[in-house]
Amino acid sequence: MQTMTYTMDQLAVAFQRSSATLRQHLDMLSKTHGFPERLPLFDGLWSRPAVDAWFAANGKPQAASDMSPATGAPPELAYRYGDTAGMTMGG
Repeated sequence: MQTMTYTMDQLAVAFQRSSATLRQHLDMLSKTHGFPERLPLFDGLWSRPAVDAWFAANGKPQAASDMSPATGAPPELAYRYGDTAGMTMGG
């Protein structure tokens, strides 16, 4: 089973930087480049699908039309985490 989160150390490997260097730049990445925020209630964990989507988009936030209006999450994550308004199991 694949873990659905990244730790700081795993993100550092993905960015090819040290954890200390990455830690200094995460706030800037979130504010200016739309990097996903830490998961609420999970100190030091980030959503793997959200981070992977951010990398796939070359560091650009997803278009607003690709996001759930209620949560601001991609549809596949919105359903999984409770935003079921207007959604079916298939997405």
